[in-house]
Amino acid sequence: MFRVAALVLLGSVSLCGCTDRPKSVPLPSYAPAATAQRAFAEYDKNKDGALDADELAGCPALKSFAKNELKGAKLDVDALQARLIRFQDANVGILAVGLKVLRHGSPLVGARVTFVPENFHGGAIKPATGITDDHGSAQLKQEGAEFSGVAPGFYRIQVSLKDAAGQETLPARFNSQTVLGEEVSPWNRGVVVNLDE
Repeated sequence: MFRVAALVLLGSVSLCGCTDRPKSVPLPSYAPAATAQRAFAEYDKNKDGALDADELAGCPALKSFAKNELKGAKLDVDALQARLIRFQDANVGILAVGLKVLRHGSPLVGARVTFVPENFHGGAIKPATGITDDHGSAQLKQEGAEFSGVAPGFYRIQVSLKDAAGQETLPARFNSQTVLGEEVSPWNRGVVVNLDE
């Protein structure tokens, strides 16, 4: 089994929409209504206006959101739009995210971890990448950003660990065909990824 668990890290620091926000950290344009509609166009296979367990399995980040915030209930377009409005109203450019990767209960060292925004974000947020240290922790940095951090949003998580010959040592379900995902938000800034087979 594998899982992604979200932890709230009280010591995290965010670069927010305050007056001292660096100019190099633009605020994402979430376009909540359009973004929610794109998500449902992609994942609502039976077109009933709600994402059930089978449909949520196709988007691990939305599945995590539904489990954590809606207690496993179906996700409807209004709930997703409301969450995106909260992202927008939070006025946050990027967040420091505590990330730890474990495999068989031990820290995974030297892995490249990439948070890839879900397609329905429409390019409003960028991928963020980091390399795990001896404790399995990684500091994520968004593409093109001056500071470490990740924009609030819904992400697929890719974890790659290559050997000296450049060959991938982890199963494809953790990287090229990842089944891992998480919501990053001002209320959820810590992520533990367990890669257990």
